[in-house]
Amino acid sequence: MSNHSVKSNNTIMLMLIWVVVTFFTVAAFFLLDIEKVYINFWRLFFVLLTEFVLCGGLYYTMTQRNLFASAGLYTALTLYAVLAFGGCFFIDIFDGRLGVFIVYELAVAGMLIMIASLILVFDKKIQNDNRRAADYLNSQNFNIPKRGDF
Repeated sequence: MSNHSVKSNNTIMLMLIWVVVTFFTVAAFFLLDIEKVYINFWRLFFVLLTEFVLCGGLYYTMTQRNLFASAGLYTALTLYAVLAFGGCFFIDIFDGRLGVFIVYELAVAGMLIMIASLILVFDKKIQNDNRRAADYLNSQNFNIPKRGDF
């Protein structure tokens, strides 16, 4: 089986999992005895947004071939999921203040964007440094003994 078909199978599986999780999230919201008030609709929105961001982030990290970007983005996505889902599931800490809840969720998403951007910037620098080091090593004649050397 080729590497391309494995990646496309993983992508299809990830998208299928995202669709199923989204379906069950929406179904649970409307079928369970959840009071249909503004804050709960916002909570549903942010849960769905978090699921979407996680799926997109996991897809992106699956396409990365280097360890720094993958590990960094996995860590950032995990932190984002804990904070975002935590804010949605422990809504009582906001004491019914919708504005504070929305600002919290947007701040958590903003932190993810900043951390992911920094990870990608440093990853690009690491790739460039590695490429320069490899070019330097390949351009030298390290294997040719110098006069008088063995």
